[in-house]
Amino acid sequence: MSKTNKKCPVCDSNHIIKKGKRNGKQRFQCGDCQANFTIKNIGVKRKNQFIWFRKWIMERQVYKTLSRDSSMSQSTLQNLFKHYLSQVPTLSIKSKTKVHLLIDGTYFSNGLCLILYYDYDIRYVQLYRQTNKEKLRDIKQDLENLKKLNVAVYSVTCDGHKSILGAVKKVFPEVIIQRCLVHIKRQIKNYLSGSPKHFISQQLLCLSKEITHLKTNEQANDWVNRFYQWYVENQYFIEEKSMNEESGFQWFLDA
Repeated sequence: MSKTNKKCPVCDSNHIIKKGKRNGKQRFQCGDCQANFTIKNIGVKRKNQFIWFRKWIMERQVYKTLSRDSSMSQSTLQNLFKHYLSQVPTLSIKSKTKVHLLIDGTYFSNGLCLILYYDYDIRYVQLYRQTNKEKLRDIKQDLENLKKLNVAVYSVTCDGHKSILGAVKKVFPEVIIQRCLVHIKRQIKNYLSGSPKHFISQQLLCLSKEITHLKTNEQANDWVNRFYQWYVENQYFIEEKSMNEESGFQWFLDA
């Protein structure tokens, strides 16, 4: 049995020896008080669990999905996320040239809105803001601060929120703006439902499921061509409306 540099949680002694394993966990015994114990590395545990917090913030995954994938209960996840939110990070600008910025607001049950300005290339949050909703004035101010720090924004990816689009056009009018593919995919599913009844809608749903898996320009161009072909072939159906003969009110057909 080898000695370690661990300390006994009972008597604080350094005279600790390994005492086999139980359920895959290393056990230790104190040479002074004879107490048996295991040691939890909270820091490593928190770091490993951070992936679920990131999925919640950046990928907007719901508690049901996170609980299923992490094998943690919703209450455990909520307590874990509260811990991460209480740790205010010290921000520093790490990249200043040709920045591909992802801007996204996440809303919490307590009314908090967390707006992140995420540098896609270096996987780093350049800036964040805690507020109650996505306001053009606030986002414009944040972008102006990035500009003052000589951050050269090349492109912006967002969910299409009017406040974000308006702020970007005022501060960085020349940048490329891209709609977030995850939001597009999710919105199409919301419009069509998970199991649309019309074959044309089913085709569109299948196309939308591919959109987050496009990795090259060739794949993207092929997808655009197939989408355009779908639109041309079904344009009559897509633009067809029903009308109330009494009121004259028109609406698009259900998917």
